[in-house]
Order: sequence, then structure tokens, then C-alpha cells
Amino acid sequence: MNEPQMTETLTFTIPIDSDMEDKISFFTGIYPNEEGEKYGYADVFSHDCIGYWMQGIESDPVKGWLGWEFLEDEDPEDEEVQERHEEAIRTWKNGEVLPKNYYSLDREMAKKILVYGMGRWGQDFVNGQCDVNDDDVAVQMTLLQEVRYG
Repeated sequence: MNEPQMTETLTFTIPIDSDMEDKISFFTGIYPNEEGEKYGYADVFSHDCIGYWMQGIESDPVKGWLGWEFLEDEDPEDEEVQERHEEAIRTWKNGEVLPKNYYSLDREMAKKILVYGMGRWGQDFVNGQCDVNDDDVAVQMTLLQEVRYG
């Protein structure tokens, strides 16, 4: 006789430590400088991480990065693509729903990526024991709900 399957969830709170803050900065590109000001550069968009399938198209020192999941046959310099980017940037800045293939890598999304990564690899995900391939998988699973690339 088959017993019904029960699904249980576990909710917990983890304080964000300095390693986690560093990982959040890696995904958002928001790094504090010595004066405490924020500036944006996202290592996550390097070609050996997610840069082979996603391009950062706009950054903001508070919001993080707007990323574009590009298709192989799309030319980033194409006028139609540029028009889509302009519309996506406008909606992103206004806090509206983003068009298909555009994603916000902000602090909240970075925390979701952390939850996925730590759930899969544990503390290794934030303390330097994982590599950019693991970061790539965590971003894809969080944004796309599947691994499409790599």
C-alpha cells in the first residue's frame, strides 16, 4: 500500500556575515569603497561565470545590475536590441515588471542566489570553496529555474 507523501518545509534565519556580504557584492556589483560610497562593477558577468549567456546592460549604485539573457543569434549592437534595452532599463528604473530575458541582480535576488547556493553547497558557497561554475549554476537556478547553459 502506498503511503501519501508529505512535504515539509523548514524556515530559518541566518545572519548575513562578511563572507555573505562579499558574495552579495559579487552578484550585485555594489561594493563599498573606503569612504563608504557604493560603486558598480559585477565580476559575475565575466565570461567564465555568467557572461557567456548574460550581459550586464545597466548598473545603479543602489539597485545593482540589470542583466540581459541574450540568444546566440542576437547582436547586442543591433538597433532593435538597443531599443529593447532602453525599454528594459526604463522599466527596471521605475520598478516595473521586466520584459522577457531581462533580470535584476539586486540585493534581494543576490540573497535568493545565496539561499540556493548554500542549500546546495553549504557554507562552502560563500567562503571561497566553490568556483564560478557553481556561481553560474546558482544564478541560473535562481533566475531561470533550470540550468540552460554550460
